[in-house]
Amino acid sequence: MNTRFAIRQIPLFAWLLTIGLAAGWLLPNHYPPWLAFHVNAWVALALMLIVLRGLYISKESIRLDSGGWVLLILALIPLAQYSIGLLPLLSDVVLRSLYLFGAAAAYILARHWNRHEYLGAANHVFSAMAIAAALSVGLATYQWLGFAKDMGLMDIWVLPFAEGTRPYANMGQPNQLASLFLCGLLGVAWAWNKRQLSGAMAVCLAAWILWGVALTESRTAMLTLALGMITLFLFGKRYLRKSEITTLTLLFCFYIFCLFGKSYLAKLVGLDLPLSIVERSAGELRISLWKMSLDASLQSPWGGFGWGRSNAGYFLVYEKYRTTFGGTYFEQSHNLILDLALWVGWPFAIFFVGLGCLWIFRRVRGAKTIEAAILLMAIAVLIIHAMLEFPLHYGYFLWPFFVLAGSVSVVGDKDASTGMEIPRGAAALFIMGLLIALIIIVIDYLKVEESFSELRFQIARIGRDHNEALPETMILRDWPEAIALARKTPRPGMSEEEIRHWEALLMYNTSPLALRKVIGANRLNGKEAQAQAWANRACWLLPQAVCMGLIDEWASPAESASSVKQPVP
Repeated sequence: MNTRFAIRQIPLFAWLLTIGLAAGWLLPNHYPPWLAFHVNAWVALALMLIVLRGLYISKESIRLDSGGWVLLILALIPLAQYSIGLLPLLSDVVLRSLYLFGAAAAYILARHWNRHEYLGAANHVFSAMAIAAALSVGLATYQWLGFAKDMGLMDIWVLPFAEGTRPYANMGQPNQLASLFLCGLLGVAWAWNKRQLSGAMAVCLAAWILWGVALTESRTAMLTLALGMITLFLFGKRYLRKSEITTLTLLFCFYIFCLFGKSYLAKLVGLDLPLSIVERSAGELRISLWKMSLDASLQSPWGGFGWGRSNAGYFLVYEKYRTTFGGTYFEQSHNLILDLALWVGWPFAIFFVGLGCLWIFRRVRGAKTIEAAILLMAIAVLIIHAMLEFPLHYGYFLWPFFVLAGSVSVVGDKDASTGMEIPRGAAALFIMGLLIALIIIVIDYLKVEESFSELRFQIARIGRDHNEALPETMILRDWPEAIALARKTPRPGMSEEEIRHWEALLMYNTSPLALRKVIGANRLNGKEAQAQAWANRACWLLPQAVCMGLIDEWASPAESASSVKQPVP
């Protein structure tokens, strides 16, 4: 099949859905209070439309395999933790469960799609990632050249960028961008294998994307590419010809040349240079963070602190690590296994990680085609990244990850044609339910975003007569309360339940201002030890001179009413 014919075989609507998904990774909207909201919402909508297309073209009932069951059980964990009081905020619980139900749906329906069109769902995701990666290299180069320093009319489409830092395009973070690039690189390989790209075009696109990877100077990406080359030399002959292995080796050499040669190019054009990979490795905090995470997980080893609440454990042990971290605040461990242990306890973490390893082992053992190898490499890219940071905490990587996992799940599965059957209509209703929830969340969040911006202007004393009315929301009900907390004043006579609720809101939206209110609530209600503990923890977010004075600020009701300049949350 020639390239032109292969492209013509793809329906126009499928291309539109793919381009729509790619646009999600190109959005420049990263604003507080939820920096990833707009990208997450866009990617969620695009993937829902894609899987609904898969349901439409496949007329068979859906078979639920063991992987699908495990993901559905995972999605129920936040609800179970809420029922026993481990997670205190219902809205937060619902949102976390919706994230996980979305992951389960992505896996189950991508697997189902294989019964009608083999790896059809993966086609959409890989093509979208390749498109987004190729365009993002252009944005990253634009930033690297210093054109995004002064915000002009065209720069509403690209995030602002300061010279001397690493490019991040519209992903907002260099390592996130690097993972998109690596997945896009595999998307190019996928399109070449499907004869949608000629060999020359595939090599040119791969070189362009590798230039982008070099711009990010991501150590995670460098490690992943090095492991990929080792894998290529060990197992590449199973899938590729010698000339193709040589081409991939030359592309890797091109990446190394760009990585270490771009500094000379930068000097030629007069650019400020970011810290090199070696310089950034000095003073690395990741090992210390893992030590603190392990220590925190052992404070509640059997049940954890609740899904997504790693910081609840960190605050318990922060005093031991204050000199190490100073004012560098973390809410995740930068390691998926440690995060799971912090969320659900070590027994469940080991159980779920073991199931994941078994699933991967079966897929690797059964991989006989280049398509399966590319899918497994994409999964490996995000898993390696998840062992060093937290890409799967973001929906825009989590849901595509499980689309790819669902697509490759039939590889090495002896029981691919068995499993509990679910009517196609029931699955469609489930997706429609998620779509309705997404629409409600989008409407809720736009109200929250406006109200939060008003709060920031008020605290910064910009403007007058600020609207203090709280947004009316249906699902995101915790955000209005978090905004209200910023305007409340601690007082004597607060109930234990009210103080605990303030602390829960602090964990939900951790900020210096919320910490100040929690310290005051405890101090003014006779909880000296708790107030002092929170004051000590405040040093994680504030300079030493400021945080040590917070406990004295609430020494009496008269002092608590004094005028104090409040930091922006």
